[in-house]
Amino acid sequence: MVLDRRLLDQISAANRALLLASTDEAMRQRALEPDFDSFRGSPMAILVSGEESAPYALADCANAVENMALAAESLGLSSCYNGSFKLSLESPSGEPLLRLLHIPPGYKPLLALSLGYGNEVLEERAARRPGTITYID
Repeated sequence: MVLDRRLLDQISAANRALLLASTDEAMRQRALEPDFDSFRGSPMAILVSGEESAPYALADCANAVENMALAAESLGLSSCYNGSFKLSLESPSGEPLLRLLHIPPGYKPLLALSLGYGNEVLEERAARRPGTITYID
């Protein structure tokens, strides 16, 4: 769990630098957004790592993050499920960040859950489309 917003900002800045150097125009445009933040402005994030040798590490971590998101919602918190935060951590220059995050050898960050109190007002949901669910008796 990362409570130090400065560390989250450091990861986000490293991600932005990598995106700005990308040959993909969409990635560069994303990094140019004035409010670019890998953690969507949240004050904290839970980074979930998996064992590199575990065949189902990604699925296991995804299940854990989903359960944490549901639990957070039940407590009145907003969350953002995130996999894009790890770009800088997977880069050759990411080793210092991994050390700051205390990621042990043999593990790699796979997913994150940004947590905080939301400030969005949800719009009215679109009408359901008939025939999108198949019921088998």
